[in-house]
Amino acid sequence: MNQINQESGFNSNAHGGSGEIGIAQFMPETAKGLGIDPADPHQTLHAAAQLMARYYQANGKDYAKALAGYNCGGECLFHALKVGGEQWGCHIPQSTQRYIWLIMSRRVC
Repeated sequence: MNQINQESGFNSNAHGGSGEIGIAQFMPETAKGLGIDPADPHQTLHAAAQLMARYYQANGKDYAKALAGYNCGGECLFHALKVGGEQWGCHIPQSTQRYIWLIMSRRVC
């Protein structure tokens, strides 16, 4: 719940500064790749839950890493893990570090 509140404040008409759309703030290309309409809250909430579950399972059930993957993307997270190891959080964008802090009250760097 904290994640979607942070994403859009539960506003299905929200638009982010980088082009994100809808309640789960999907980028249009990401939504297209997932086969969903980013303006449809039912589709995007379901897709967001599935995406988070994949990131969570793939990253040793680490919620902070799952949030990082969701926010900055899988490639960004993979790179951070590769170059940073246990200090991976110092290798993600500061905006993603802040995102994790706002949702979990946990610093990753």
